[in-house]
Amino acid sequence: MKTQKSEITQAFLEMQKEFPFEGYVDNNLNKYILIALQIMKEYPLGSKILSIGSGPCDFEAILSKLGYNITAIDDLNDQWHLIGKNRERIKDFAKQMNIELITQSAGSPQPKENYFDVVLLIDIIEHLHRSPRELLNYSISSLKPDGLLLIETPNTVALAKRLKVLFGKSNQVNATFFYWNIGEYRAHIREYTQSELKRILLYHNLTAVNSKMINTLIDMVECENFLKKIVVKTYKLISGLYPTFRDTILISGKKPKDWRPTDNSVETFKRYYSHIEKYNLDNEQDEILINKMI
Repeated sequence: MKTQKSEITQAFLEMQKEFPFEGYVDNNLNKYILIALQIMKEYPLGSKILSIGSGPCDFEAILSKLGYNITAIDDLNDQWHLIGKNRERIKDFAKQMNIELITQSAGSPQPKENYFDVVLLIDIIEHLHRSPRELLNYSISSLKPDGLLLIETPNTVALAKRLKVLFGKSNQVNATFFYWNIGEYRAHIREYTQSELKRILLYHNLTAVNSKMINTLIDMVECENFLKKIVVKTYKLISGLYPTFRDTILISGKKPKDWRPTDNSVETFKRYYSHIEKYNLDNEQDEILINKMI
């Protein structure tokens, strides 16, 4: 384990030297180590990994340096990606790191079915404007049987967010940032709890579903004064005793050999949206309703 941690740290330092955006990755080492260790535990170097929503390919570069075969997908349409030559910088960095970068939205390129050993959804599922069902179907379709789907996402009931609500503040994305947003809004839409994500992965019939709560966001807090250091240490102490208070969820599941995509189901949707049955005055069939909604 210590050897693997030192290997990941070395890969991080090498990536950091080549990464074109100063300061972007500085406080992410602990997060990278936790995710990479889970992959290295089960999948040997040379395994094929698909990262969906890879952004500037920072973590993907670490995995590539460790010896994994990396494919990344991202549309590179975040507002900061569009400034100057940043998209070209990301593409050049990916090429330099031996990453196959596909600059399209997930779902646009046809998935290589039953091809990848691991599919990563790192800081992506909370940004979706639609149900995660389609993205998960796409991701799992890309996996080999017994391949690993690994999701990392913020915990919507982390201690810091509970305290904000307790003191009358919002635990959602800053309203001022949302108001002044230009173009497509691409920040967090819907965050999840650990139990919600477990249930969602079971909807997709994954096996060996395993989740753990970790702290990664707290590492990004700048402790420039003594009081802030005390607050951060107290936060880590309390969340250490109560894992559901930690700020990040790391959850995974494996693709069974007889896996099938999870279909759209009006029958199931009716249970949670009573207007469908209540106001289907023309008695339209479910197939017609699905086509209209899609």
